Amino acid sequence: MSPSSAHPRKRVKRIASAAVAGPERAKSAPLAATVRQAIGQFVRLLSRSGVATDGIREEVLRACRTAPTKRTRAGLSQEINDASHVMTLWFSDPAYTDKRGSPRALPLRGAALSIEGLVRRVDPRLDVRNVLRYLERGRALRRVGARYAPRQQTLMFTQADDLSVTLEGLFGLLRTLAGDMHGSQGRRRRLQVFAFNPRFPASGVAGFGRRIRPLVHRLLVQADDDMHLRELGRKPREPTVRMGLGVYQFVVRPRPPTAKRRRGKAAKR
Repeated sequence: MSPSSAHPRKRVKRIASAAVAGPERAKSAPLAATVRQAIGQFVRLLSRSGVATDGIREEVLRACRTAPTKRTRAGLSQEINDASHVMTLWFSDPAYTDKRGSPRALPLRGAALSIEGLVRRVDPRLDVRNVLRYLERGRALRRVGARYAPRQQTLMFTQADDLSVTLEGLFGLLRTLAGDMHGSQGRRRRLQVFAFNPRFPASGVAGFGRRIRPLVHRLLVQADDDMHLRELGRKPREPTVRMGLGVYQFVVRPRPPTAKRRRGKAAKR
């Protein structure tokens, strides 16, 4: 008796599954390398912490079935995220600041002092118009006649269409957790620090964010300046990496209490 005839039901099921999966795979676009890496790191972190891989697989499939079909306008782009370094140069280079150390208002294009000149220093491959839209969406610029002046050194993305930009912070956190998980015992762990309160009043969540935001802003500006100083002082031909520091606020909402079964005469029946 051949294997195919010994288990007819199993073989039919396998063929049917392949027939259904074929067209779906043809329609799906390949995932970016950063997305594949993030998914793999998250799954491995859960598995390493004791979560069963079968359960992870079921939840991932369930999440994919219920995920929204609407997509944001901007795709994931490491290069456009690097454009935020334009603000670092704008605030730190003496040629781009006035006597008080404040950044000058600049034209968009020009061979001398311009936003285009800053963009070329960050990455010559970047399109100046895309960088301008990126900085405007991050609420970093204001118009001064025909020129542009910075509002602040940091960028703030709050719209739903900007989610692909802010995902870089999530991917960075996963890399930190994964790196510490697989690192050797003698290696220094990357920075992971957080404060947690188990009984914070729900009414104070928004106010806490408003109070802590200026402190975080100053911290990130100092960190950005420090990283730029190390960038300027690196040795010739020394290898470089992309590095960042992120600060985030998280809230864990309590689960609603489960209803207890009422025990009475109706239940006894």
